[in-house]
Amino acid sequence: MIHLIHQGLPWFLSAITLLGVGLLGRQRVVRGWQVGILANSAWVVFDVWWRAWGLIPLSAALLILYTWELVSHHRRQQKVYPTLKVPCDLCGGAHVPNGISLPCVPYDQW
Repeated sequence: MIHLIHQGLPWFLSAITLLGVGLLGRQRVVRGWQVGILANSAWVVFDVWWRAWGLIPLSAALLILYTWELVSHHRRQQKVYPTLKVPCDLCGGAHVPNGISLPCVPYDQW
């Protein structure tokens, strides 16, 4: 039984790690970071339990990276960016410049 755990657990943890990376690639950022934190926490425990000392720095670094990015993502989501509106001489309104919007063109020039 212990042999089965020793052989099967790394495959299972690898699959969970790849699931987290896949979630990040599909723009499910928060879930991806959470799954990555869970997987790498389990990797650290596995590395210590089976005395895989060479994998501990990698697992710990990835755990720190996943945690750092999750906290940074939450901070970016809470930050409010002011919007700058520029008055338009053609239509009399105000527009938010984004660098790719076309200038306001009067109807008679279409």
